[in-house]
Amino acid sequence: MTASSSRLLKRPGGPVVGRHADVVPLEPTAEGKERALIVYFTHPHWSGEDIDGMTADPKSHLSHIRAAVLQVHNGDLVCIDA
Repeated sequence: MTASSSRLLKRPGGPVVGRHADVVPLEPTAEGKERALIVYFTHPHWSGEDIDGMTADPKSHLSHIRAAVLQVHNGDLVCIDA
């Protein structure tokens, strides 16, 4: 696998969407393609600004746990529909 400048958990032009990710290897597909599961969480009411400058709001403590299947494609990990 090669290093990539892409970020899996970032919206183009936006703040980092996913936080504190972990990647777990999965069994290869029937075709032998390498796969992994990425598990991460998001703060849906966080704009990406510095946490010390945010207005106190109970919504800022809300987190969502998410997961996605990744596959190695041309040496990079990419999200796939599984």
